[in-house]
Amino acid sequence: MKPIILIILLFLSSLNPPLWAQEKQVVIPYTLADRNRAIGTDAKIAVLDAKISALDVRFESIDKQFMYQQNQIDDIKTLFYWGFGILITIGHPCIAYMVIHIQSRCDCEGQRYLMLKAMRNKKPVPEQVTTFKSRAQ
Repeated sequence: MKPIILIILLFLSSLNPPLWAQEKQVVIPYTLADRNRAIGTDAKIAVLDAKISALDVRFESIDKQFMYQQNQIDDIKTLFYWGFGILITIGHPCIAYMVIHIQSRCDCEGQRYLMLKAMRNKKPVPEQVTTFKSRAQ
């Protein structure tokens, strides 16, 4: 029984596909020209790596310049915020005073105009003008 099992195992091992595949492989010759081409390609890749690293250094310096300029812009923006805030804070009461002053002056001039018109026509003074006199006293 053991010899039959051994024979079957030997027969099955001879049918192993990887063993047949190794026999069917075609050997591709690797020539000296191929070797020289590979060495040249490696040299070109090394040169390109050096150029890329030089560009990386250059881009880092440009990034630093952009960051510096962005800081300057931020400082100017802060200055404008504070400057306009102070100007508005100072200017608001002045503008409010001028608006109130002009409004009161226009009311007075309008009433003076009505009073002068009434005097020229020698008509009785309208009631609006009389209220102005009482307000002035």
